[in-house]
Amino acid sequence: MPVVGIGCNAFGSRIDADQVQEVVDAAIDRGVTFFDTADTYGLGASEELLGAALGSRRDDVVVATKFGMDMQGRNGDDGGRRGSAAYVRTAVEASLRRLGTDHVDLYQLHTPDPLTPVEETLEALDALVQAGTVRAIGCSNFQAWQLVDADWRSRSADLARFATAQNEYSLYNRTAEVELVPACDMGGLAAQDAVTSVIAGATRPEQVRANADAVGWLPSEDDLVALSEIGAARQSYTTFAPA
Repeated sequence: MPVVGIGCNAFGSRIDADQVQEVVDAAIDRGVTFFDTADTYGLGASEELLGAALGSRRDDVVVATKFGMDMQGRNGDDGGRRGSAAYVRTAVEASLRRLGTDHVDLYQLHTPDPLTPVEETLEALDALVQAGTVRAIGCSNFQAWQLVDADWRSRSADLARFATAQNEYSLYNRTAEVELVPACDMGGLAAQDAVTSVIAGATRPEQVRANADAVGWLPSEDDLVALSEIGAARQSYTTFAPA
């Protein structure tokens, strides 16, 4: 998994097609090849604009998308059961169409579904992996116990396991009103043992370049101690790889 990822939540909601193209081009030019989107971002617009901006470069990058949040009927009447097998199939097919691709590198359950047994969701995701439609699966916004429970059930049933767990995290401390420069926040997060990738949204090429450069900073042990004392707030996304 690439260390730096571009969060695409602004695509189609805060920036248009031309601006998305600039962000994507700047990322690839800097060697940033991980793009994280979701069907709910812009209610499908983010996936559509990302797919169009990538064009023939699709196979040169890692595309992650998510499902499971309210699409306001665009994926049909889901009854709130957006982890059900039927909905998983509907959601992935819609995402593939919007992205203009035949596979998703990382497909993530955006939020737990309290109405559907997690085994049903895991079995549906495993079928996508077996078919080659999805290369790997992950989850987002899971509590620790939910992640452990899902992993245990996957192992017990010999199903594909969540390869990643995505959660909001930042070294920025709102309470203390301490805001770090990108190198400290991005580089500090990337240096954490549990963190595989750091995903930051971008609306301008200069933000992409700053974030790409930031992870080049390697904090010392003293730096890491100082950063840990600043505290955490729910701000940026990090991707963890379960053991």
